[in-house]
Amino acid sequence: MHLALGNRWKAAAQFRAATQIDPTQPEPLKALGDLFLAAPRRLFDQAVEAYTKAIDLRPFYADAHVGLGDAKASKGDVDGAIAAYQKALVFNPVNPRVQLALGKIYYSEKGVYYEAVNAYKRAIELDPQSIEARMGLGEVYEEKGLYKEAIDEYRRVIEAEPKHTGAMYNLALVYEKTDPREAVAQWEKYIALASQLPAEKDWVDVARQHLRKLKGQLKD
Repeated sequence: MHLALGNRWKAAAQFRAATQIDPTQPEPLKALGDLFLAAPRRLFDQAVEAYTKAIDLRPFYADAHVGLGDAKASKGDVDGAIAAYQKALVFNPVNPRVQLALGKIYYSEKGVYYEAVNAYKRAIELDPQSIEARMGLGEVYEEKGLYKEAIDEYRRVIEAEPKHTGAMYNLALVYEKTDPREAVAQWEKYIALASQLPAEKDWVDVARQHLRKLKGQLKD
């Protein structure tokens, strides 16, 4: 209840009290790990310690392995994060969030294409509504020059979430490489939507530059 009300440190005190009352239960330790991981002060070392203690008590605690992977990823321990996520999948192979996390690490940190694609695809199989997984898969395809596949993924994101500005922006960029006239149409759609959002201001300015350049090329 303290956590739900935003009283992080009162919640932490209760979780710690629970570990003292019954030190054999891993749930309070996992809850502490979650709290530390979400803390604005970036208490990643404390999160790792709490998750590790929870796993020591219950080695098959899949959610604690997931938390440990998240904490290690936040610390920049890429290989440690991958090992923790893979351990989580041993005990719960149908967790789409773990596959999504692996896809992100394989793509952005390790630079391994096939592993990233497979992880994102598996995440989508487990959760067809996963916008993040489809965006990640589209970005991998785009970087590798598989533009048709990237377009398909970005379009699926927009079908599911018509106001997803990230997918609209990426889709316009891909069309610049395959269909400049369609790129113009996509940039116009993006600008019409994103110009209403203050957080998108800088991206809208870039989009307008792309649009002017494309229109000039088509006119020539």
